[in-house]
Amino acid sequence: MSSNRIKGVRRHVGPNWNEGQNLSEDMPKPVELGDDDFGAMHTVCCVIHHRIDLLTQTLDPADVLRVAIVVDKYDLSVAMKFALAPWLKLRDDMNMMQLGYMMAATHRLRDEERFVETTLALILRCDASYWCLSEHEMISEVLCAKTSGKVACQLCDSWPSRISARHRFGCWGLYAE
Repeated sequence: MSSNRIKGVRRHVGPNWNEGQNLSEDMPKPVELGDDDFGAMHTVCCVIHHRIDLLTQTLDPADVLRVAIVVDKYDLSVAMKFALAPWLKLRDDMNMMQLGYMMAATHRLRDEERFVETTLALILRCDASYWCLSEHEMISEVLCAKTSGKVACQLCDSWPSRISARHRFGCWGLYAE
């Protein structure tokens, strides 16, 4: 790269630009994350900056969903694909709530294969009512839209066509009071 190009780059990212004003190592500027989860943002940043040494091998299913929300929000599914794979693996000891978090995460990531695997595990392993999943805010935000006193689940519309209608509507239901 020629020295003229480097000077041009330095000019655009240097302290003369608005974003570079008043920067110092002693007094760094805070960056507001808004409604983003700090732990999920940290995980995503570690992955995209190749600092996987700072991460654990496994994530709690609720944390997997938090990461999935950030990945979807910032359109990072390609960059995070291989890092997410081990975290999305189901374990035999997962309970209904953990499977619910995983189902919501795979739905948010639009990972059809893992979504089918997770919902099938939920159906086969759990005999309690699935409506308790909607009581958990993160799961509910991903899977359901509340309208006029009813819960209309978006989940039913996103099921792959190869899943029978009996499984799509019989196990989850479309509306609940």
